[in-house]
Amino acid sequence: MTLVVLDTSFLLPFLGIRVKDVNHRVLERIEELIVERREMRLCYHELMLPELIAKAFSTSIKRGLEEVPREVIEGFLNIASGIFIEVLATTREDLSIAYALRLAGHSDFFDCIAYAAAKARGGVLLTLDRNLKESVKKAGLDTGVIIGQEEFLALTKPGSSR
Repeated sequence: MTLVVLDTSFLLPFLGIRVKDVNHRVLERIEELIVERREMRLCYHELMLPELIAKAFSTSIKRGLEEVPREVIEGFLNIASGIFIEVLATTREDLSIAYALRLAGHSDFFDCIAYAAAKARGGVLLTLDRNLKESVKKAGLDTGVIIGQEEFLALTKPGSSR
């Protein structure tokens, strides 16, 4: 069973927040995989939860809202609880790999954690971040862990395997 770590951009729509570059077919496939719960392990790392809610709060503030929308709160709580997707616990290997990537110059802590979570577990990271792959390469780490939306759709096509 393939493990796919989702970057925050792919979870924000489940909090009611539209992300410009996220392909609707990818979101539909993620929803299908959540319902099926057999072909893939869709995951999010526990250390990334603050990024998810921080982005949701920022979006609510930019929209001039007096309160965080109920959809944001419910969506976040469902994700954080592990009902929606698997929430990965932190391991020593996660921290070691994330630190190596950070040391190599990648400044986004959450990207480092997401990459490390996928790498440490033999999975892949679905991300929109183009700079991450360059940083991973510079660090001498495995760039094959990082996939984009088209690769995700191909990987999750029924009957395909990695």
